Amino acid sequence: MFSKEILALKKVNEDMSRELVKLKSQSIVKDIENRANNIVIMGIKSSLNEIRNGPREVEMRAEKVLKYVDPTLKSEDVKLKILSPIKDNTPILAIFCSVDVKYQVMQKRKPIGKIVSNKCNITGSHLIYLNDDMPKETKELFMSARTLKERGYKFIWAKEGKIFVRKKENDLVLRINSMEDIKKIKQGD
Repeated sequence: MFSKEILALKKVNEDMSRELVKLKSQSIVKDIENRANNIVIMGIKSSLNEIRNGPREVEMRAEKVLKYVDPTLKSEDVKLKILSPIKDNTPILAIFCSVDVKYQVMQKRKPIGKIVSNKCNITGSHLIYLNDDMPKETKELFMSARTLKERGYKFIWAKEGKIFVRKKENDLVLRINSMEDIKKIKQGD
């Protein structure tokens, strides 16, 4: 008698687990859609005092970076937000008016190569990065995928919340959907 009840409970548990995985996946997809217009600017030097007392100065540095990348960008096309006003050198979120404007900026960013602060009329000579705004789970997967550089993968990137890798210039592009994909690549090398 108890074994039938236990089997029934196991079945319910399995069904609920599948449903939870499905809902979590849908939640991540929705989160990615909500972030589609955004990029995160990292590497702009700022002190905590500056962020608290005069965040506009820090935002103006971010504007300089965006103007360096795309001189045609209009200030009304982007809204800037300091993400963690509790630490130095905090990332800045750039929220574009449309996905098209974001893609235009990201396309113009590609041929520039490394963005160095002094080329953007910002004091110093440090690297500045423009990255897709990703949910925590995707960001963690992306950081894990970057370990594939140790295996000779030269290209590792994220676009529209999806992660891709490629070993050499004309090699097949692989999509990374999970940690399992990374493990399989590492085992296959």
